[in-house]
Parts: sequence; structure tokens; C-alpha cells
Amino acid sequence: MKTILVVDSDLGFVFWLGHGLDQAGYPAFPAKSVPDAKTLLDELKIAVDLLIVNPALPDAAGFVEALRGLHHRLKVVVVADNQAELGQIQDVDLRWRKPERTDESTRQDLIARIKRVLPPFAAN
Repeated sequence: MKTILVVDSDLGFVFWLGHGLDQAGYPAFPAKSVPDAKTLLDELKIAVDLLIVNPALPDAAGFVEALRGLHHRLKVVVVADNQAELGQIQDVDLRWRKPERTDESTRQDLIARIKRVLPPFAAN
């Protein structure tokens, strides 16, 4: 099973995407900030296979590097509100602008992109 952590201050977006990921068989955990994500990981003691993060959040780049140190096979997706923010974190697996519409077809498109980033299901 692959576990996904979604970190963005826009909780509506986080839960919208997380719901679709859960339906696709990927447990997704939401966090509204980097400190909340750190607390969540400390409390739940889960391994993360994919991090979806808004690069505009304070300390997002540092959080990505710290997680990479703990989870060597970590995949990273950045999702930003505007084009300028997309390049703020280097060495990522996928970059996309936050969708303007939160409809089902948009969500399925994003999930299809995420599935291409994650390796096939296998024992961790």
C-alpha cells in the first residue's frame, strides 16, 4: 500500500484531492501546514511514499529534504497556486498548478498523473 501526505493551506483542495486518492486505493493524510504535517507524521508513525506539497508554504523545501532523508524512495509532487511557485522546490517528480475547478474529471486527471509517479503497488 502506498501512503500519500498532502500539505496545503487550502483545506478544501486537500480534502477534495484526498477523497479521490482514498477512492483510488491510496491512503491520503491531510495537513494544512508543514508544522501540522510534522506533528501528524510523529503521532501516526507512518512511512510516506508520496508527498504532495504547496511550495509556497513556509519551510516547504526544508520539509521535503528532511522527508527525503527519512524515506529514500519518496516521490514529491508540487502543486502551486501560480506558475512562479512551481519551481521553488528542486528535484521533484511532478509539478502542476492547482486546478481552478474541483470537479470529478479534474480530480481523475490529477490522480492519473499521480499513479504514473508512484511505482506499482508492492510491499514496502
